[in-house]
Amino acid sequence: MSNMDQVKEKPEEGSSETAGNEFPILITGDEFKKLIESGEDFILVDIRRESEYEENHLDGAVNIIRRRVRKERDTLDPSKRIVLYCGSGFDSLDSASMLRQSGFPKTQSLKDGIDGYNTN
Repeated sequence: MSNMDQVKEKPEEGSSETAGNEFPILITGDEFKKLIESGEDFILVDIRRESEYEENHLDGAVNIIRRRVRKERDTLDPSKRIVLYCGSGFDSLDSASMLRQSGFPKTQSLKDGIDGYNTN
């Protein structure tokens, strides 16, 4: 199975890409709301285009467009939980997987992206 095939297959909700990882790669809208309410310090990254970010984004999010995530990963703290989101969840899942492989084990992708989250 190629890396692309692995990315195309979305993990089951609550599954972990990394064995023993307490942070499943997908975080649901409800889990994300609980994370916000908990007051835990985490990094929220909107990976959509700048124009999409400017039009609508989640409070506290920084904008690192998808094609720059790999180059700008050194600006992120690998010891913190990082939640990525895009429009539908596919691109953020791909980027979260890349970050995990690059030493960011607490990286998660908002399931169904901002579009799914805003409909909750």
